[in-house]
Amino acid sequence: MKCIRRQHNKGFTLIEILISLVIIAVAVVGAVMFRYFSANNARISDVHTGAGQVCLLILEGWKGAGGHTDYNPNTEIGPEIQASSDISIGTISSGQYPVQLTGGTNTYYFVSLAYDEDVDGDGTDDSGIRKLTVAVTYYGSGSQNKTGYAKTVKVSDFVRVY
Repeated sequence: MKCIRRQHNKGFTLIEILISLVIIAVAVVGAVMFRYFSANNARISDVHTGAGQVCLLILEGWKGAGGHTDYNPNTEIGPEIQASSDISIGTISSGQYPVQLTGGTNTYYFVSLAYDEDVDGDGTDDSGIRKLTVAVTYYGSGSQNKTGYAKTVKVSDFVRVY
């Protein structure tokens, strides 16, 4: 009796190919999601950093103007600074100054100014000292519309008023 040997194919089966395609698909989807979330978090970080910079710019301008109660960042910071940089400060509406950063992010912020002359909290004005507070609010990822979540950055400092 003669023994017949079968020759085995040296290729891949359909199941092996499908399993490898599923593994590759999972890896590609993971890489795409990582890239998306990295870009989204970088955008949120840029918006938050911009809010801090706007806050400090306006607070320093207010301190430089002597901490006066009628301070207007639209006119006091000056058109020359707004023209030479990527910032645009609008006129006050509903208690807030709209600020737009037109650099790479095109972000909108809403700035509120507050002052307190009772620095030590005893109910009397502390003559010559005023606490200045600048609050910068942005919505979503810096949208012009006031929709989505609201985040606020606040900075305070003291100034001697003469």
